Amino acid sequence: MGKTEERKTDNPKTETLSMPTPNSMVLGSFVCDLRRSLKIRQADLAQRAGVSRQWIVALEQGKPTLEVGLVLRTLETLGLDVTLTPVDPPPAWMLKLSRAAQAKQAAVAARRRAKRRTRREAERLNRLALNAVGSVGWD
Repeated sequence: MGKTEERKTDNPKTETLSMPTPNSMVLGSFVCDLRRSLKIRQADLAQRAGVSRQWIVALEQGKPTLEVGLVLRTLETLGLDVTLTPVDPPPAWMLKLSRAAQAKQAAVAARRRAKRRTRREAERLNRLALNAVGSVGWD
């Protein structure tokens, strides 16, 4: 698990949360702390976000199976924006996948070239055959 970093911005009502390894427990704790700092009750947040108070409790407890759309709507209700940043360098499994995808693309391209070559060769042989038939006198 990555280290969680919280820092204040110029606006005292907003905070930034950076999670190198996203974690529902940390997100829930962040939401709970922010809600409390804004002095908003769970029931009021639930009503404004269009969810139940029990759902807010589950979010704040870090339940990992909550619906993403509702989580985003709740974060938006709290005035938060979610920004996703690619990791540099990408995880090793993605590089392996990329290499496999490139190999697959290369194989498909090679099959297409071979198919085109075969088709051209067949057309050339047909032309030769027609020319040969045309040159033979069938009188």
